[in-house]
Amino acid sequence: MKKLINKGADISIRDFEGGNCLSAAAHNGHLDIVQILIIKHGFTPNIIDKTGRTALDYAEGPADTNENIQWAINSKAERKATAAFLRKHGAKTAEELKA
Repeated sequence: MKKLINKGADISIRDFEGGNCLSAAAHNGHLDIVQILIIKHGFTPNIIDKTGRTALDYAEGPADTNENIQWAINSKAERKATAAFLRKHGAKTAEELKA
């Protein structure tokens, strides 16, 4: 993703569920990409997609049940660090935004 960003790719594109690259990076525990998107590109972490989740929901939530088990185990620490960074930058879960 870093190469795409550096080459000028449109990083504002959303998928069919309304998710963006910040949500995808958070879900996969890619802290370095989350940092670039928030700090350098000004992404707001509190956008709720069509499934009712924010980037923080993806970082803190469970891995998808169809994901590879080893990937889920390996990514837990990375997703925890990503969630901590998101919270430090004002991110909330969808439930917290409703309160």
